[in-house]
Order: sequence, then C-alpha cells, then structure tokens
Amino acid sequence: MKHEALSCFPVFAVLGILAAPANASEMREVGKVDGWSIVHDPAGEGACYAKGTFGKETALTFGMVASNAGWIAVVSNPALGQIQAGADYEIRYVFGTKYVWSEKAIGTPDGLRSEGIGEEFVDDFARASSMKLVYQGKTIDSFKVTGNRDAVAALNQCYVTFMHGATRYVPSEPTEARQ
Repeated sequence: MKHEALSCFPVFAVLGILAAPANASEMREVGKVDGWSIVHDPAGEGACYAKGTFGKETALTFGMVASNAGWIAVVSNPALGQIQAGADYEIRYVFGTKYVWSEKAIGTPDGLRSEGIGEEFVDDFARASSMKLVYQGKTIDSFKVTGNRDAVAALNQCYVTFMHGATRYVPSEPTEARQ
C-alpha cells in the first residue's frame, strides 16, 4: 500500500474494519446516509457495509468485518474491462487533489477488492469531496462524493450495534474517582 500525501492534515482514528460482501443474500439494509446504503451481513465474517453508486456507473463498497482487523474496499465499473477472479491488480484512489493511494487489489466477480487498507486511507476517504479512480494508468471515473464522513460514522455505529450486541453506542460519563 502506498500513500502519497500531497498535503499534511491530522489523521483521526476510526474504529472498525472494512470488507467486501461475502454473501449478498444475507444482507439487510440498516440505514441510508447521503447516497450511501448501510447494510449488515450477519453471515460468515459478520460485517457492515457502506454501498453507493457514483459517477459513470462506479459502484463502491466499503465495509467492516468483525473477523479481521483490516479495512477493505470494492470498486466496480464497466471501464475496468475484464477482471480475472483471483488475479492481482493495482488501483489508485485520488481523494480531492491532496491524497493519492495506490492499493493492491484482487479480482473478484464484483470488481477489484482491496484488503488491509489502513485507517489513514479511511480518514482521507471520509474528508474527500471528490474522488478519481485510476486503473492501468487510465482514469476510469472521476466524481463528487458526499456523506463520506457520515457513512464512516454509520459503519462504526453498525459495527458497535451488530458486532458488540449493543443497541446503540453511548459514551460513558465521567465519574468521580474513589480514593
């Protein structure tokens, strides 16, 4: 994974793990946030996903799986051409004009799946207002995105709710220390 920072902004920590859907038939929608559908898949790894379609037929899926500690993303677009399942690829995510991420990807029936994405990537994604995808040296799509920060927050809420059995995350109140 290669990150080329064109500008320096503080990075905030984001709880969670991102993944691609294992079995779409098990998924159920748990919310909508600014063009993103938030879905929960209780099967297999147990996961929460943010799914959206942008630009020229680009389908993006970001998710959080409980079984491993890595973020992943799945990109699908007809401009990718024929993708061989299991083959190795590389895709570049350009967030705004400030951050460029080169990610290794694996071909799947759903598109290109990048695994083990770091929290810094998710942080850059959350603050982005536009996105460009570059594959094999060519821009396959460029588009505006909205609600990314809210989608990441909704993924975190989904994770807390479904992976930890909580009904809703409520931060604890400070109490007086006992001596």
